[in-house]
Amino acid sequence: MMRIGVVCEGQTDFLAIKIFLEREFVGLGKSVIFDMIQPAYDNSLPSGWPQVLLWLENNELPFRSALYLKGDSLFAVEDDDAKYDALLFQIDSDIIGEASFEAFVKKRSILYTPPLNNFGRGNAIRHVLLSISGHASDAVSLRHKEVMALIVESSEAWVLAAENIANNPEELIGQPLINEFGALVARSSGQAPKADYSSINKTTKTRERICNIIAKTSTPAGRSHHYDEVVQKIANL
Repeated sequence: MMRIGVVCEGQTDFLAIKIFLEREFVGLGKSVIFDMIQPAYDNSLPSGWPQVLLWLENNELPFRSALYLKGDSLFAVEDDDAKYDALLFQIDSDIIGEASFEAFVKKRSILYTPPLNNFGRGNAIRHVLLSISGHASDAVSLRHKEVMALIVESSEAWVLAAENIANNPEELIGQPLINEFGALVARSSGQAPKADYSSINKTTKTRERICNIIAKTSTPAGRSHHYDEVVQKIANL
């Protein structure tokens, strides 16, 4: 069994990561378990993309490897079984263009080409994650047992891809994404979808229920390029 510790934006993101990827690897004949390091299950710690990037900044590679990964240690006596086989870091591409995010990366002299499509948006997030984590490439990060999980445009796209009703979920940005996910939530509750929704339902109980229902028969595999990329990275650890 492989245990992977997850540092992600929020609890609904973690639920999508855990439920779909654990089911994916069961189908591949492997046992992979995901545990959340950040944010906290009890909401006692802040969440969001700044916390993921600040966590990486405040826990440099040698320190986080020694503290969290099997085979490394800070102290002479440690419980290696309590550590992880790998770490996974996730942020969504929906933050691209936000003033606070752009100021964050500019302050750290991290530059990226303005993305023109969903692949470019994923590559921009890849560059930021790799830069902050201290890795030159995905290949280098995997050698250190670290998976950079860039989600385009948000983890709701993974849920939509798994349901397989909305077309090209990774290309949905802003209101179209909100509307498609709102319709998915309605369908899962036996309600008629509305034309427009004001926001995305972030209730953890609802998200867990929806992901578990869909994951019984389907995953985002083959309908989300960046989901497939995460699967391949973990398979290559």
